[in-house]
Amino acid sequence: MDIDDADPLDSHSNPERVRGPLDSRDSPEPIAMNIDHLRKQAKNLQSIYPDLVAARGAKLSLAHAQDAIARTHGFPSWAAMVSKAASAPSETTGVVSGVQNTIGNLIRDGYRFVAGEETELAIQLDDNAEPTRFALGREVMLSFRKPRQAASVRREDEALDEFSERLGGLTGAFRDYTPLGLASLLAAARKAVERCPLYLDGWNRAAGALFTQGKFAEAMAIVEPVAVALLDLLPSEGTIQASYRDLSNRPFYRIVHCYLLLLHQAGRHREADVLAGRMYGLWPNDNIGFRFLLTRKARDAPG
Repeated sequence: MDIDDADPLDSHSNPERVRGPLDSRDSPEPIAMNIDHLRKQAKNLQSIYPDLVAARGAKLSLAHAQDAIARTHGFPSWAAMVSKAASAPSETTGVVSGVQNTIGNLIRDGYRFVAGEETELAIQLDDNAEPTRFALGREVMLSFRKPRQAASVRREDEALDEFSERLGGLTGAFRDYTPLGLASLLAAARKAVERCPLYLDGWNRAAGALFTQGKFAEAMAIVEPVAVALLDLLPSEGTIQASYRDLSNRPFYRIVHCYLLLLHQAGRHREADVLAGRMYGLWPNDNIGFRFLLTRKARDAPG
């Protein structure tokens, strides 16, 4: 099978029929000013402060300060608090709701789209996938801001791939897992993004598993901040395309595809149509099938 014709339900390689998930810039919500809760935080800080200073010294890095804040809220680390925020919206407190909005910031701080040289791009294809219209523009590629982060993501991806195969998910399609296997995949994906929040396919696998379980609100809580952050990173000027043939762009496409399915599930069809049209324009070859996620009204619109 040609990798470019992969299945969108396949969380590893993606087959072409659109049947399920592929493997808004939120502003922080105010934290409720509960005095008893604040007193408890102060006591927590008092208890961890000696160990903190002994281990880190008087001057803290931002990462160490974030871990300290997480510990005052009862979490072992900042990453654990962020993961909890995304994975348990029904249990979310005011504090965790605020942290959920930082997921998008982690993605924005960790990734960027790098644009190539201006070239002639095929912006419209006929039914045989032959170009019919061209325009000058640039291809963009999703990249890490810090190259060393790639190793952490690759390590998590290899481990989760191996685990999913042991569960019987040889095709990568979420519907092929047993209910127990799907629950195990979800738990493993959550742990993976807790260790490495920049692991995009970890977020996608967690959201895809929840989608398949019918837990749509929980899946949306995971995937929306990640998808919107990635979309925000796309250059806003000029004609751009993000080639699906570039392997670094594929996690981006899988995340947005899952997000689109959830937008439709939530009845947010107008938003979904705008986004599907935008994604179709980013790669007119449309290997994943964004054009099939347009509603009939949007497909029949002039132009």
